[in-house]
Amino acid sequence: MGNIIYYDFESFRLDVINEQLLKDNQPVPLTHKAFKTLLILVQNYGQLVKKEDIISQIWHDSFVEDSNLTQHIYVLRKTLGNNKQGKPFIETIPKRGYCFVGEIQKVKAREVSFAESSVTPNFRNEDAVLDEQFIYVRGEDGRIHLSGDEHRSEDTQKNLTDLPSPNKKTFFTKPILLIFCLVGLIGISFLLYQAFQPVRETGINSIAVLPFKLIGKDNSDETIGFGLADAVITSLSKQQKIPVRPTSAVFQFTEKNFDSVTAGKQLGVDSVLEGTVQRDGELIRVSAKLIKISDGSTIWAENFDEKFTYIFAVQDSISTKVAKSLMLNLSNVQEQQLTTRNTLSTEAYQAYQNGRYFWNKRSKEDLEKAVGYFQKAIELDSNYAIAYAMLADSYNMLYYYDFTEKSQETIDKADESAKKALQLNDSIPESYIASAYVQIAKYKDYKASVVSLERAIQLSPYNATARIRYGWQLLRMENMDGALEQMRIAQENDPLSPISNSAYCSMLLLKRNYADALKYSQKAVELMPNAPLVKVQLANVYFLNGKPEESIPILQQEINVPHSKYDALASLAYIYAKTGKTKEAEEIFSRLKAEINISNKYSNLALVAFALGKKEESLQYFKVVLERTKNISFSTLVILFSIEEN
Repeated sequence: MGNIIYYDFESFRLDVINEQLLKDNQPVPLTHKAFKTLLILVQNYGQLVKKEDIISQIWHDSFVEDSNLTQHIYVLRKTLGNNKQGKPFIETIPKRGYCFVGEIQKVKAREVSFAESSVTPNFRNEDAVLDEQFIYVRGEDGRIHLSGDEHRSEDTQKNLTDLPSPNKKTFFTKPILLIFCLVGLIGISFLLYQAFQPVRETGINSIAVLPFKLIGKDNSDETIGFGLADAVITSLSKQQKIPVRPTSAVFQFTEKNFDSVTAGKQLGVDSVLEGTVQRDGELIRVSAKLIKISDGSTIWAENFDEKFTYIFAVQDSISTKVAKSLMLNLSNVQEQQLTTRNTLSTEAYQAYQNGRYFWNKRSKEDLEKAVGYFQKAIELDSNYAIAYAMLADSYNMLYYYDFTEKSQETIDKADESAKKALQLNDSIPESYIASAYVQIAKYKDYKASVVSLERAIQLSPYNATARIRYGWQLLRMENMDGALEQMRIAQENDPLSPISNSAYCSMLLLKRNYADALKYSQKAVELMPNAPLVKVQLANVYFLNGKPEESIPILQQEINVPHSKYDALASLAYIYAKTGKTKEAEEIFSRLKAEINISNKYSNLALVAFALGKKEESLQYFKVVLERTKNISFSTLVILFSIEEN
């Protein structure tokens, strides 16, 4: 029958012999374990492959977390992209494993010279044979088994020319011809490899697009420069070629003067795109410059003079020229994605960008403004999918931070908007991020939320918001290491965000790494002192580092801040109880109980009751937390679980 040496699917070829993935004849870098993971899935095309089967065969006797496999799957999805149907090649079967989806062509050793292959609607295990050297098969026990590789004997480590054939006489009568064929194939492969190696002379592997500075007499609308940066970030991020710092990472540069090279160093990137915007009535001039951080040199620069109604063309041109300047080697499809627009209405676009601007600020007033602008964008363009997505998440944030008295109505609006966003366009990561929160807050469907967040990360790997929310869900699933890794990635991609630094701090606290937690908590406060609860968290971290004298003054100030009041009171009572000030702790505890209908934070009552030794009462409050509240105050639970063994 011939031995299978290649698996072809769409523009990809999986070379079994050389353990290499090719796309359009160009080698695609993969680690050894990532290649093996893909091979297992391809050889069992159309079938569920359990996580534990993959782990046991690739890592053998080593103990590894599921997150190791998850990371390889993430890399493979990022590398492969979507199939012709717009779906990922690797489908996640929640709680079970993965399945490879797509047509497979098997190229056998005897067929290579004629470039023939056969399409199989469903890959069968009996077809997966190559002298049992690199093949993974399903055994009688139903599990996937490795037929050889590290565990095969020296006798089975043979060259392809030594493999048994159904007709040995024919095989060995022409060894010289076979050798010439093999040498020829090797030579051609080498030439192809050299010819198709991507040219990357820039030495740039990451980029941040900074808010464009407003100049000239008409410079009152700061959202124009922010919006232009956001649009370019979105376009470049779709390509997933190099890390692009998310909009949230550069937002803080909107309202202040900055040196681009210094900003790039703070953001940890190799290059920055800076620019200016000058508007005079309906005319607009945009100057853009791509700068290399290592030496401050200019890689590319250009001016654009257009009517404001042509702002989309300016954005498209900047994105395309930046990509070409970085030598990202985009395909035709990827170049088209650079210029894909979510709306054709400049008025709707401007309203949307205003909404994004205020959404990033996160205060009650700013989130309410964001809602208004997103609603305006939708009124101007009823098919504006990403505007619906951001409207949904604005409602989510109002609900999450208790900024609304109409909680049920707010989360219902979020649900309606998120569903509409997905209906209009199911390839926007923001839609899945918004849906994930609704699935938790309204439906308590945590599995669906995890699936939504995984899809968001697949679409936008550098989106810190998706990473953070996914990390919290992994924590809920008791995957502490996975949660820590997600928060680390979020902080790495968005190092100047108080939210990403605060989230990473929380995970470090749960891992009892108090020293490092203090560093990130201090950074969060430094970046945005008025962000919700960052100072309360800092006070908690000081206490866990044995510095209650640093904690108490901060908390005494924060009890006067409306959005921090009850968490600050709870932390203060906890510290009083732990430092022997029982009377003061009891007084605060009584106040918290008296005002519980206002705060609705039963986790705070559980925390203080526990610190005062009222274990049964604390347990009852925790039951209420699980049954009634929409979210748990992690600032309080972090202290509880970090200090107490039970």
